[in-house]
Formats: sequence, C-alpha cells, structure tokens
Amino acid sequence: MVRLERTAAVRAASALLVVWTAGCSSMEHQRLCDEGLALEEQALRAEQAGQPSEALARFRAGEAKFREALALAEADRNATTLRYTRMKLAHVLAGQGRAQEPSANPAGSWRDARAAYAAAAEFAGADRFLKLTRQYTLAEAACARPDRNPAGSWPDAAALYARAADLAARYDDDEGQGEALRLQASCVLEGRRAPLNAEAQALLEQARRLGDALAEEWLEEGGACGQCQARLPAGAKFCPQCGANAAPGACGSCEAALEPGAKFCSSCGARAP
Repeated sequence: MVRLERTAAVRAASALLVVWTAGCSSMEHQRLCDEGLALEEQALRAEQAGQPSEALARFRAGEAKFREALALAEADRNATTLRYTRMKLAHVLAGQGRAQEPSANPAGSWRDARAAYAAAAEFAGADRFLKLTRQYTLAEAACARPDRNPAGSWPDAAALYARAADLAARYDDDEGQGEALRLQASCVLEGRRAPLNAEAQALLEQARRLGDALAEEWLEEGGACGQCQARLPAGAKFCPQCGANAAPGACGSCEAALEPGAKFCSSCGARAP
C-alpha cells in the first residue's frame, strides 16, 4: 500500500514538473516574442524615417529573437505558437528585403533583398498564409527583373510571377491573379521591349478576362517591332514603319518562321525577337 502511494506521488510530481516546464517554456516564448515585436516596431520607425541601414539592423535583431522563439515552439509542438512565430519571422524577413533594395538603400543589394523575400515567402507558405506568400513572391519577382536588377533574369522573374498568379487563384483573388499574369507577360516580353508573341498574348488575354485593365490596354496597343522597335498596332502583320514581318514567331531580319523557344533564326542566324 505504501509502495503504491509512493508511486502515485512520484507520478503526480512528474506531472507537475511537466506542467511547470511547459509553463516556463511558454513564458520564455512570450518573452522572446515581446522582444522581437519591440525590435520590429523600432525597425518600422527607422524605415519610415528613411534610415534603411538602421531598419535592417533592427529587423535582423528581431529575426534572431523570433528564431529562438520558433525553436521553443517546435520543441513544445504547439501548433498555435508555431503558426504565430512563423508569421512574425515572415514579417521581419520581408522588412529586411525592403531595407536591402538598392532603390531604398544604396548599400543594399538586389541579391540579398531577393533572398530575404524568398525566405519570407517560405515561412508564410508553411502555414498557408496565401495572401502574404503571394505578396512576398511578387516582391521577390520584382528583385529578379533586369529592368530593376542588372544581374536579374526575365525567365526567373516570369516564373515567380506565375507562382504569384497560382497563389492568388487558390484564394479566388481575380484581381491579384490578373495583375500577376500581366506582370508575367511583361517579363516574357522582356519589359515590353520585345514584340507581342503568342505566349504573352495568351497571358494578357487571361488577365483581361480576370478584369485587369492594364492588360486590356497592352493588348490594344500591340507589341513592338523586332526590327526597328516601333510600336505595333494590335493585330498588325507587318510593321508600319519598316515593313518587317510582325507575326509572332517570325524572324525580324529574314521573316522566316522561328521554332518555339529558338534564340536565333535557323535561316539567317539573327537573334530571335
């Protein structure tokens, strides 16, 4: 009987220890999150004051606090605190992205800004915060555009805009999906410097059906001539300025048909538009 009572007492003490430990872990998580929030607020104030380097330092310090809090939440396997902490990490990482864009911070870099936005999108996506994930994916895509980032890539940016369009479709955001499709088309056209082709036209028509007014304007304006870069009227078969074949998939030099995806004309060797 005594042994049973002692066993029961040990079990009760063990249970109390578990509860106490969990409580301590929860309190430590709350403390770290409070410190992270304070640092995030300081970063936002610095950002508003036009101090990107100070904002970046504060966002990074906040990230460190939230990462510590995330480790505790993962150890506790608490779904609610995990979700909250990952969301806050996404916020401060996106703040780092803004603070590292060279357009805002001469000491920043497009590569680092893009990496920060990509990390923010990953944390937001882990808990299916689809709107946030789309927002940060759009920001990453903007950092990949060669008309902003000289080391960027039009195909990379187009792929990210396609991902943003898919995210918008998943939560029935027609406006957001149309915008992302239009931006994807702009990358297919290399910042609208290339002639309107079948791929870009299909994207713009889809964006127009979703209500994107700019996509409709672009379709009405047509593309640009691959030979002289003059603006082409919608549906034009030949350039009104130089007479070059304006049909999608045609070489701007010899007017031969181009293979899909070709970078050079197989007939004359000219670079494909």
